[in-house]
Amino acid sequence: GASLSPRHPTRREMIASIATAPVTAVVARRSAGSSRTTRGPTAIRAGRAAFATGHHGTLAPPSPRRVMRRSARGGAVRAQSISEPPSKTTERAPADAPAAGDRFDWTRAWYPMSPIDFLDETAPNPMKVLGKSIVAWKGEGGAWAVVEDSCPHRMAPLSLGFISEDKQIVCRYHGWEFGNDGKAAAIPMSTDAKAEKTACESPRSCAVSYPVKEEAGVLWVWPTAGADAWLEASATPVATAAAEFGELPGDWGMVELPVGYAPALENQFDPSHAEWLHAKYNAESGLLDGAMNVAYEPMTRFNVKEGTMGAGGFTVEHGGDNAGNKDV
Repeated sequence: GASLSPRHPTRREMIASIATAPVTAVVARRSAGSSRTTRGPTAIRAGRAAFATGHHGTLAPPSPRRVMRRSARGGAVRAQSISEPPSKTTERAPADAPAAGDRFDWTRAWYPMSPIDFLDETAPNPMKVLGKSIVAWKGEGGAWAVVEDSCPHRMAPLSLGFISEDKQIVCRYHGWEFGNDGKAAAIPMSTDAKAEKTACESPRSCAVSYPVKEEAGVLWVWPTAGADAWLEASATPVATAAAEFGELPGDWGMVELPVGYAPALENQFDPSHAEWLHAKYNAESGLLDGAMNVAYEPMTRFNVKEGTMGAGGFTVEHGGDNAGNKDV
């Protein structure tokens, strides 16, 4: 479990869950002022501003990789997986499930790839989302850019390249350079300037670029390319924007765990585990430390909010789970 790792903090405010790869990474916001006594009801939103990805690793769908979580007072959190959706042959929709046209589209959502502080601003950063290998770098104008991790020339991984002085990503195979929008900016082995200009202007020389944004200290990626994707992405808020009480203080932390998407998402709909997994234990006896923990309380309210099931996901609301928040 996440909190049993010595690198995983026991006090935190978490934001959501998701991922793609053989392991699930947990990205948590550490807040010095947070404690178990301040946790209140949380509305967990499984929606279009999806959470999490596989970063720096191989993909084995449907096992997920990156998880983000936040539990805030009365907060609302969007949660979404980036592993492959269930196949039609095995999926059994509940009787009250939304119609096919109202179901969540996995490719049209924002996924948090990594805390900004975890990225190297001077080098390519390889990542994975929905089985796609992508690469992020801090490009022209100080803006982050994301393209498919494959040079359109000979399909060499661009993540093996480097960042030029002009902040363009350079393919190490033949030196092709690409700007923030994925368009070729330089093709060194062209016979002359005219030939290079013609080649750079060809759509065939473009790397596939994806919508990307930096928000709440996290790098977000929309895993669909094209002009329509950029328009839709710009009109869709990221998951952290769903928090009812705004962004929590603290720094992001991250740890990778050998679990798949299913148990990671189940964890988001099981807030009462916090009274045990995230509790303080006595170092000598191994028992719960009564002086450092408040007493747990059975959760009496847990339901899917009426009218929220649809293409944007659904909302779960619940009450308190300890003596400090039982009345909220």
